[in-house]
Amino acid sequence: MSNLQHLTINSVDTYFGNLKNILERRIDDYNVYCYILSTYKLHKPSIYMNGRTWEEIIVNHLPKLKTFRLKMKIQYWSRNNKKDDIDTLLTSFGSHFWIRERQWFVRCDWHPEPTSSYICLYTLPYAFDHFDTHTVLIQSKSTSPNENDYWLYNRVHNLHYHFSLTNSSALSRACFPNIHHLSIELPSTDNIWFALSTFIHLNSVDVFILNDEVETYNQLQILLDRAPNLYSLKLICGKFSLPELALFKISSVSVRRLDLYGYIEYNDWQWFNKEQCLALSNSPLGIQCEVLRIKIENPIDVLELVYSMSHLRALNVQILNDPHNIPGLELPQTEDELLQFFQSSLDSTCILTRNEYDPRFIQLWIR
Repeated sequence: MSNLQHLTINSVDTYFGNLKNILERRIDDYNVYCYILSTYKLHKPSIYMNGRTWEEIIVNHLPKLKTFRLKMKIQYWSRNNKKDDIDTLLTSFGSHFWIRERQWFVRCDWHPEPTSSYICLYTLPYAFDHFDTHTVLIQSKSTSPNENDYWLYNRVHNLHYHFSLTNSSALSRACFPNIHHLSIELPSTDNIWFALSTFIHLNSVDVFILNDEVETYNQLQILLDRAPNLYSLKLICGKFSLPELALFKISSVSVRRLDLYGYIEYNDWQWFNKEQCLALSNSPLGIQCEVLRIKIENPIDVLELVYSMSHLRALNVQILNDPHNIPGLELPQTEDELLQFFQSSLDSTCILTRNEYDPRFIQLWIR
């Protein structure tokens, strides 16, 4: 281990005292040139996991360090003034060591509401794969001499983009040009087209439909039109009247995987009926669909989908009155009437089975 040059630590839930002990004991003899820490759910005392402490560790234990990438999500529960504590935290990263000697800058994003514990601090430029814009209320501040620098998040491949970000939002200047997976709420503000200036790399998208307005689906269609390499589309919405109609009209040149499971917590689930299944199979997205995940009322309609969707090769389906939907109920395969029905009704070239980890779902492969 004496030749160790790159060190990455991912910590899910820790106190800094424990982490500091590990660092001081384990890396003293290593020639570490690149150090990456991604840590989440740090507790309140860890807000003192500050620049002075990191400076001490680097100077005393990582003297050859060339690259330092840090991301900390802090659970902040305190009656203190959050803004004052954050200013203190940022000041600790503003010494001669950080600003002049190493030129390592950090940015801190936080939710100003007292009821929110969210604080996230990271080095600039942002070096991690995932980013969450959270809410419009997020405030942001950095140690960079110019606050207009480092707003290009080109290493982010997975993004959750909050629908309400506007030009007045702290993160409104952020740009994400290399997104591969996007989780987004629609309708969104027009700022989305700046933040997501290109969708050329977008492979999958999860869309949370917030209302049944026409504009919501207009934005969705624009997004699909701008994503020529999009393969997977997941739609999540409540029981609106318009979405089922709009779903059958939207199109994409590249989408081949549809996830219409459509569950929203505390709401009913959307089970597709006979008419909706027929409309889906004749829709632009349905005609070209190869992989489908869906909830259906009647098993007969599953057969209709299989035989009418000519490009379908894999189906993951849950049936409304399937006994396997009852929590804790386990049935032997010999008593699985639904599975037996499909086996007797479908072509022998089809392979079907229960999902090993969630038997509510029947998996069907079509040759």
